[in-house]
Amino acid sequence: MKKSVLRTSTLGVALAMTLAACGGGNDEQTEETTEATVEEQVDEPTDVEETESEEATEDVEEETEDTEATDETDEDTTEDGDATPSEGGTPVEINAELTDPETGDTITIVSALRDVPSERDASYIEDGGEVVYLEISIEAGDQFGGAIGTNDFYILYDGEEDRAKGTLRDEISAQGLEPLETFARRDGSSGNLWVAFTVEGERADTYTGAYIRPETEILGEDEVLPEFRGEFTIPAP
Repeated sequence: MKKSVLRTSTLGVALAMTLAACGGGNDEQTEETTEATVEEQVDEPTDVEETESEEATEDVEEETEDTEATDETDEDTTEDGDATPSEGGTPVEINAELTDPETGDTITIVSALRDVPSERDASYIEDGGEVVYLEISIEAGDQFGGAIGTNDFYILYDGEEDRAKGTLRDEISAQGLEPLETFARRDGSSGNLWVAFTVEGERADTYTGAYIRPETEILGEDEVLPEFRGEFTIPAP
């Protein structure tokens, strides 16, 4: 499957043209509107502002008391063992850095969680498989647009490459982690995000993981970026 990207310089020209087209306006009308708005604000009664301020202060105090009560309740629930833990599974360190020479993207595989509980894929776990979470961060290059998504990450087992499963995003979020959905290169740095895999056969001691950017066309140019593949090892817990 081939992707398509656009150079950021082309995006910049399009944005500049759009801004230029929207820049016109009536300066005199803007000044008159601004003056009228200021006069209306000055004419407002002072006692109304003081009343609104007092009401806002009372609301903040009530919200603070409600928040403190909720926090105490959550802490009690966690101590009793009834709340969902912030993390599940066994953590393992990876710290593999993969740099795409064509796009300038750097993908860091920070760590993994092995044997993660899963309600959705519990049947695979019962049959000897497991759910694995990967913690990743992205530092995007500045040459191209486009995005990096869940479908660009793979795990190798039983001789097959299986993509990360976007269907487990809700379970990732339920554990207090931020799932990768689609990260736009224009956003620069992603922070730490998570993707999930379900091993549907027998779990292994170690796995080979991969980030794969497929062969990519540059829109508007007669040039194709070759596929980039970066591999890493997911160690045993």
